[in-house]
Amino acid sequence: MPVDFDKLLLQPCHDHLGDTVIYRPKAGGVFKVTGIYTSQFLAVEVADQTIVQGQDQTIALRASKLPQRPRAGDVLTVRDPVSGRDRDFEITEVMPESSGEIMVRVVSRE
Repeated sequence: MPVDFDKLLLQPCHDHLGDTVIYRPKAGGVFKVTGIYTSQFLAVEVADQTIVQGQDQTIALRASKLPQRPRAGDVLTVRDPVSGRDRDFEITEVMPESSGEIMVRVVSRE
């Protein structure tokens, strides 16, 4: 019997940890969905051994709740948990997972 990861795992996680996300595809439309925003420290060593620091930001989305598959260039608006203000992010990479969740890597549009 197949396991419904969306119902058993993703729905409770997104209900408890998720925030409202406004999804604006490049193709048009505005949709309200739930997502889990994360930001983590990122350090990259470049050719001359200089370290460049930044943030690796992702938003987890439930595939079953999206009107269409996200694409690079689509825009997501999410409330920043630190500042409490809405921030716009552009999707740079879409990473679907076998559980039915889609992780999107985003960069700030500010």
